[in-house]
Amino acid sequence: MLSSGGTGDAGAVYRITTGGTYKVLYNFTSAGTTDGKWPYGGLVQGSDNFLYGVASGGGTNGLGTLFKISTTGTGFAVLHNFATTTGDTPYSALLLHTNGKLYGLAYHGGTHVAYGTFFSFSNNLKPFVKPVATVSAKVGASIGLLGQGFTTSTGVLFGTGAGTQTINSNTFLTAKIVAGATTGQITVKEPAGNLLTPLKFKIQPSITSFTPASGPVGTTVVITGMSLSQTTAVKFGTIAATPITVNSNTKVTVTVPSGAVTGKISVTTPGGGASSATAFTVQ
Repeated sequence: MLSSGGTGDAGAVYRITTGGTYKVLYNFTSAGTTDGKWPYGGLVQGSDNFLYGVASGGGTNGLGTLFKISTTGTGFAVLHNFATTTGDTPYSALLLHTNGKLYGLAYHGGTHVAYGTFFSFSNNLKPFVKPVATVSAKVGASIGLLGQGFTTSTGVLFGTGAGTQTINSNTFLTAKIVAGATTGQITVKEPAGNLLTPLKFKIQPSITSFTPASGPVGTTVVITGMSLSQTTAVKFGTIAATPITVNSNTKVTVTVPSGAVTGKISVTTPGGGASSATAFTVQ
């Protein structure tokens, strides 16, 4: 977000792609009486895919707003107008807890007026689980998950494949990735309703071997490894092999493509890529 500038000189919400394409999604109005103005904090994305944020001024009380907006810039709505009695003038970005509630700080207001408040806000967002420290790993890795209600958990899924779980507490469990895991959302199975990660967790593939070790163009090559069931591409050096036959989670069969030269074999999946330790020799 921008805390000033834009068409109303009151701040704006923008997006920028990894390629550098910049677009303003929303301009706060100069008066700010209906939408707020001067948003200093960042945005957080809820489980409903809306972005949530606060403006430090404006709103019906002139003391700031809590708002949401879609990632395309539509659906802007003020959800709360800050007031001195419960806290006003928010500067910090909101924090989304795994229980679905938003938490934040108001710089001013509250019982002691000059000292501000720590507040929570509910917009009926779904509870979710969050992986600790990483968003991708290989089979065999153990992943910490934050959430709630874990003492009643009956299992964990990585994509469509089951994992194993160790329940450490009601809000933390350790899930181990086992063979059959696929790139996708992590699901913690709960009797009261399953909990999912907002984003996909990537299962990284690996190549352990291939056979034969050499051959001319047209040779059938069997690649073995792990997490290969979602393979989308196989290359001999820089040359793609087609077609690809995914035999199982641990086996892929291809033929040496025209134009291939001696080099390593690589595979690509939604979870990432992997290369062979040794080179295939094109005769």
